[in-house]
Amino acid sequence: MFLLIALPLFCWLLVHRLLKVTCPLLCVGFTITLGAVWMLSLANVGLATNLAALPLGLACAYLWKKCPASAFEAPALSKPAGYALVGIWVVVLTYTCANQNLFLDDDFWIHYALMGLLKSDGLPVRHPFFAEILMRGHYGRDLLIATMSRLSGVSLFQAQFTHQLLAQLGSLLCLSGLAWRSTRSDLSTVLAVLFTFVGVNVGSRGGLMECYQNNNGLAYMVTLGLFGLLYLVVEEATPARVVVAGLALGPFALIYETHFGLIGLVMLVYLVATRRKEFVAIGLIALTIAAVQGGPITNMVRDRLHPVHRQWTPGELNQHQIVKFTFPKKELFQVQLAYGFYQRRSCAYSLLPPLGPITQVAPGTPYRPLWSWDLLMIHWLPTLLAPFSLWMLARRPANQLGLGFWVFAAASYLVPGLVNFGPIYEFEYFRWEFATGFAFAVAFGLAAGRFLEKLGPALKWSLLTALVVLEVSPSLVLFVAPTVEAVHQKGSVADFFRPRKQLAYVMGLSQELRGFCFQDYKAARLLSQISQPGDNLIVNAPCRIPHDIRLESTLAGISGRRSVGHSLPWPQEPVGTPPFHRSAPAVAFWGHPSEALLAQLSVDWVLMRPGADNQAELIDWFDAHCQVKWAEGNYRLWRSPVPHRPLVGVSSQPSRADPPRFKTVPDSVYTATPFEFSLEPSTGLWAWGFVKAGDGPESLDLHEVVCWTDGPCLAVTPPISGTFELRLFEVRDGWLYPTERAFPIEVKARAFVVR
Repeated sequence: MFLLIALPLFCWLLVHRLLKVTCPLLCVGFTITLGAVWMLSLANVGLATNLAALPLGLACAYLWKKCPASAFEAPALSKPAGYALVGIWVVVLTYTCANQNLFLDDDFWIHYALMGLLKSDGLPVRHPFFAEILMRGHYGRDLLIATMSRLSGVSLFQAQFTHQLLAQLGSLLCLSGLAWRSTRSDLSTVLAVLFTFVGVNVGSRGGLMECYQNNNGLAYMVTLGLFGLLYLVVEEATPARVVVAGLALGPFALIYETHFGLIGLVMLVYLVATRRKEFVAIGLIALTIAAVQGGPITNMVRDRLHPVHRQWTPGELNQHQIVKFTFPKKELFQVQLAYGFYQRRSCAYSLLPPLGPITQVAPGTPYRPLWSWDLLMIHWLPTLLAPFSLWMLARRPANQLGLGFWVFAAASYLVPGLVNFGPIYEFEYFRWEFATGFAFAVAFGLAAGRFLEKLGPALKWSLLTALVVLEVSPSLVLFVAPTVEAVHQKGSVADFFRPRKQLAYVMGLSQELRGFCFQDYKAARLLSQISQPGDNLIVNAPCRIPHDIRLESTLAGISGRRSVGHSLPWPQEPVGTPPFHRSAPAVAFWGHPSEALLAQLSVDWVLMRPGADNQAELIDWFDAHCQVKWAEGNYRLWRSPVPHRPLVGVSSQPSRADPPRFKTVPDSVYTATPFEFSLEPSTGLWAWGFVKAGDGPESLDLHEVVCWTDGPCLAVTPPISGTFELRLFEVRDGWLYPTERAFPIEVKARAFVVR
């Protein structure tokens, strides 16, 4: 808790006394931004402890004594403009509070589980469903929330709630202060904030007001804060401002590497335009930090220096979060459009039925040129009127802040047309499109205010009214109104403006969490108390549709323990599908449990929920082989005494043992279908798995191999059709040694598969 007090105090004194920032809005906004970035940096190197409060306290004392404070200069807004600005803040913050309590965060399945593991186990960042996968993506926001929860003692949801609210507040204050500082205009300030938070209207996103979830809230607050720090350098490049900007930009790569790169391009333009060599120093500091701190940029540097020659499947690329990029791309100046209506058309068009015929979404995932209407109709007025914004902002005196945002937006729009990001992230163009709309919205607000102020009163107010209606209506109708209705339906207004306690949160969203109930919560809480960091859990949770994985994510988030027994996403599934299928050994385990499977799956804890067809047999087996730790109704929690023996890989050496023979194996089976077969009795540990006919055993997916010593044999066919071989392997010290035993099976396709 001491660190949560000392770090913001240090940032406040640094901003006000050392950087000489006198605007109170920017002082608070920069304090929140720098506090978040540097708390993340401390957590990333294992120093986010209360002991770190001592040197920060000494630094605060030094700043207080040696750096005199300057008088504050609040923005001299007129009363109507001030009321309008505060009104926008209130609406945005109120919406953020209520919406968090009512709805799940974006990509809850991965982030909530990952935060639970980071809070319990710390770094390195391992996948919450695959212990062997070291994740290479931007984990900054999850690590920050896990650290806040650990230091403060509150639940993950309460820490997340506070974090999101502070991120929105920091964004509002940074943008409000910057807009006023760069224009000294009431209208430009209000319109820039209004359009950025409720007038972006890219795809299904209205603006920063409702795009706070996932990494977005933190990413855009830091983006705005960094723009502010760079603008300070443009005004006066003191050594303190240069160093602080570099130390803030470097850790940003852990939060959102795409925006880290875009800020670098803006700095390059500022360098050329202002001829300030200090931007080179900022870039060198930031790149040095980004190259060694871990995360995407560090991994890209490592891959360039020490390339790994391996053929990755799309499922592996997705779960490892590996980015493969090519520049210039083969499909130059084209973007591959993704699945999903929400990524293909601006939400503003849903309120304009007459435009329906020209806003139809083309089927499939085609490549389209940057200048095509298929790509442009993702956007709304800020992007469509970008040339107007450039013209207004470039007129003397040029608005350097607005031009910086315009460059950020233009670069974001161009990058996916110049770089191919590989089979997974080539589809993730929407983050670039929203970044484009966000930055163009800032520039559009600044430019529109400048333009309208030159008009006569009648024309000015007529155009202003029309512009605000066109920009703001989608957010009011599509986001604010449904949230207000949900608040009135689900409880009193006051209940939704403070963070719920963990139990109230998960129980209130039980349906979205796929039936997570009070017994699940009790088991998870008990597990967090009696288990050890690094322990793994297996649970017979539902696994019929992708959202089913949310139940296991909730268990992992609360208990801090990994839920194992999952397949990688299937090849035919859309990019981004979570690993909700049970793996073949997990299917075999819940059909015929064995100590060999407990060891292979690295299971420490078994949680059984109601619904298993063979529940009585399972309870008898687990009672005989494990230690029961908790029981309530049809719920049971056992501790497994079996040591972990995960599979390591396929040996290039054949087995020297005498393998058992196949006895009864079907000639053909449908895809993703469990089936039983039999082997001759044998000693030793054996395993089987499917290999596509003509491929070598090295193509085996270890997640789908089933270990066996005796008893019934159960296999699961691959999810794709074709001719396969059911191959038998000897298992020694985690390695699979191929045998000559192989049985050909024709796997037939079917329309719908469930494990």
